Amino acid sequence: MGCYSIIRKKGLKIPEEIAIAGFSNFNSADLFCPSLTTVRQPAFEMGKVAAELLIELIESKRPPANFIHKVFPTELFIRNSTKK
Repeated sequence: MGCYSIIRKKGLKIPEEIAIAGFSNFNSADLFCPSLTTVRQPAFEMGKVAAELLIELIESKRPPANFIHKVFPTELFIRNSTKK
C-alpha cells in the first residue's frame, strides 16, 4: 500500500508509466486499484521447514557437514498493476 501511495504522490500512473508487483500471501490483491500482481509463496510451510532444520541443527551439536537446499513452489498471479 505504501508503494501505491508514493507512486501516486509522484504523479505516476500504474501500469501505464510504472508497473508494480509484490510478494504476498493475502487474498486482497484484487482490492487494490489497479489490482496488484503478486507472487504467492508458501510462507507457513517455509517457516515450518526452517524451524525443523534449525532444531535438527541445534540438537546435533556439530557443525553441519552438508547444507540442505529446499525449493518451494510459488505462483505468479498477473493482475492489472503490470498490464500495459
